[in-house]
Amino acid sequence: MKWIALVSILMVGCGGEVATRKTDVAAAAPVAVKTAKGRAIEAPIELSLTGTFAAESSATLASEVEGIVAVTPVRIGNAVSQGAAVVVLNQQSAQLRLQEALAREKEATANLKQAEARLGAGLTTRLENVPEVLSAKATLDSAQAEQRLLEIEERRAANLLKGGDVSRASYDRAKANLAMAEARVAGATKQYDAALNQARQSSGSLDGARAALESARAQTGLARKALADTTIRAPFAGYVSARMVAAGEFVNNQSKLVTIDRIQPLKLEIQVPESEASRIKPGLKVRARVQAFGEEWFEGVVANVNMAVNPNSRSFLVEARFENAKLLLKPGMFAEVMVDLGRSESRVVVPATGLDLDSRTDSNRVWTIEKGVARLKLVELAGRSSTEVQVRRGLDADAVVIVSDRAKLFDGAAVEVR
Repeated sequence: MKWIALVSILMVGCGGEVATRKTDVAAAAPVAVKTAKGRAIEAPIELSLTGTFAAESSATLASEVEGIVAVTPVRIGNAVSQGAAVVVLNQQSAQLRLQEALAREKEATANLKQAEARLGAGLTTRLENVPEVLSAKATLDSAQAEQRLLEIEERRAANLLKGGDVSRASYDRAKANLAMAEARVAGATKQYDAALNQARQSSGSLDGARAALESARAQTGLARKALADTTIRAPFAGYVSARMVAAGEFVNNQSKLVTIDRIQPLKLEIQVPESEASRIKPGLKVRARVQAFGEEWFEGVVANVNMAVNPNSRSFLVEARFENAKLLLKPGMFAEVMVDLGRSESRVVVPATGLDLDSRTDSNRVWTIEKGVARLKLVELAGRSSTEVQVRRGLDADAVVIVSDRAKLFDGAAVEVR
């Protein structure tokens, strides 16, 4: 009820003056004034706040590698597309490292092919498939088969010798043949074991060659990335708002290079008193105007509401999103903000020329005509422009407002409408 209190203050302040003039009211000549009739409207209930426009996204870019800046193809205010080069470092060292890595990868590839050739194309998952091992195994199998056959012949010759059916010489030949077969089996076994061991060693060499190739490929990948990192690219489409380096400067991963802002859409950061927490929610319509465009209002919508209240300012942050298709709004602009709370109320619209501000009481007041005399009214405003003001309380819808010569008026003064 601030406006009621202000009425009391104003009336006390003016009481002496009004009292001294009461005796002169009848004798005083009417004050000639111009008037305007109030107009009733149904207007949305809006919360008046202030805010600051900010980029929807902002990134200050740095380099992952150190080097000398070769070229900076962008300037402040330039539009950049996602992936566009904004800073390019000297690439000579990175290119040489990539060439060296490619040569090592080529060498590792050749070593692997040699290892595979030594081991044999048959090696996939089992060492027994290596050609040398397969040949040695075949020789061993043949010797073992021959040994088994000669063992049978030796046993038969021994039995016949006991019965006197063969001579001693025949038995000795069978026994000698078996001994030679056993020797061949022993030799074939050694050859097989040697081939298997050689295959194991070759397999180890093959694994090492494969590991070396994988390492070389990894080094090539790192070299390619290092070369690619010498070109710093825009992470999203936007506009360059700052460029901190020029050609010839040395930079590292701590150096700030370029700042890119996404301003379409643009966000408006509004600090809202905690007392309004129950009325603010995403989806509410927002109007904002900035000094650069005078009375032009821009429309947006509440996008995000911070759930935490700042204990120092007793306010919480609200973000509204504005499309900004014409790029008229810029980050950093201060804005008057009206948040539509989704409800309406009755107001009285009068010309702005009929409103006075009392600096002593910081109150708004208008002069009306009632029964031919001037009456002072304290009013609560709901909105204003350069030509009109909207009165929420303190003024009837059919009120006649004085818009001229108010300095000559006092409460109860006779007036004449021109």
